[in-house]
Amino acid sequence: MKKKHSNGAEKDEVKSFEWYSKSAENGIAVAQFKLGYNYSNGIGTNKDVKKSFDWYLKSAEGGYAKAQYYVGKFYHDGIGTGKNINKAILWCKKASDNGIKEAKDILDFIKSSGMIIN
Repeated sequence: MKKKHSNGAEKDEVKSFEWYSKSAENGIAVAQFKLGYNYSNGIGTNKDVKKSFDWYLKSAEGGYAKAQYYVGKFYHDGIGTGKNINKAILWCKKASDNGIKEAKDILDFIKSSGMIIN
């Protein structure tokens, strides 16, 4: 699917997805995150939240902070994986420690819901 960049140049979402896939398979955490994002939003491929979660997890395990947040969010909401508050807390703490404000928001929400966070 081709769209236009703001500068008028064409962008090819399928081709971008293919390049992200190659880089992700080679362990590049930012590419793994982008692949997770593309699967989550159906960009250049069919939407698949399970694959999205799997790629976000690989990226998070590689230390990519934004992916750590998404893994925590997906565990919190049960998207692409089973709902698991303990794992949500674990990943959101990592993301929050790495400067992702949205992860702190999830932790605050969990705490306000009566769950204990150490």
